[in-house]
Amino acid sequence: MSRLSAGSPAIGRATLGSPAVTDDIDGHPRGGTRDIGADEYATTAPPRRPLTAADVGPNAS
Repeated sequence: MSRLSAGSPAIGRATLGSPAVTDDIDGHPRGGTRDIGADEYATTAPPRRPLTAADVGPNAS
């Protein structure tokens, strides 16, 4: 997955006025000035991550 970098022109440029989506694909919150796309620019580690084989199935931990 591609993520926004610090100088991206997509940062703070979304035009959706309603708070329909409160967090991004990684779990970072969407603030008042949202970024364009599924990812919100953040410098912190994502609260969510992709699932691995150890996360699913009958033997998941």
